[in-house]
Amino acid sequence: MADPALEALERAVRRRFGEGAHLDNIALPTLGGSNKTIVFDLVEGNARRRLVSRQETIDFEGNPFLPPSKQFRVMQAVHRHGFPVPEPVFEFEPADAMGRGFVTAFVSGETMPKKLLQGHEFDAVRPDLAGQLGAALAKLHAIDPSEADFLEDWPDSVDAITAQRDRVDTYREAHPALEL
Repeated sequence: MADPALEALERAVRRRFGEGAHLDNIALPTLGGSNKTIVFDLVEGNARRRLVSRQETIDFEGNPFLPPSKQFRVMQAVHRHGFPVPEPVFEFEPADAMGRGFVTAFVSGETMPKKLLQGHEFDAVRPDLAGQLGAALAKLHAIDPSEADFLEDWPDSVDAITAQRDRVDTYREAHPALEL
């Protein structure tokens, strides 16, 4: 394993799961642009578990993404309530030398909207999708807001419209339709 990022990830895994733990079956998906994603098997003796490492790669003023530490806490909260999200496994710490990010369980599935909306393999799923999404939103809104009080200082929680306007302003280019 000559890749420094993979070596750092293996050290981070061993800090939590012991020196006998190692990475196997490593994949570097080409999806997304806001995180470096590494999919791997955590091997502990005869046990094997598919996990995903997500490291933040975008860090600039006006970054529209929730910081990884807050993403991780949101995932912990909704996972506790039985939402179909990847199980949060651990968050990177400074000692890991991995930057900002976390590791979760791997969940197979499709996330590309075009495939979900047009792919024939999802023809049977689409008729129930809107209802399932509505049920998930209702369940999400039933969670006690105090479980997400760490989001109170996030600009979208304070004033969502101003947060969006400020975000667009950081592009430093005209967007007449949005400005109207």
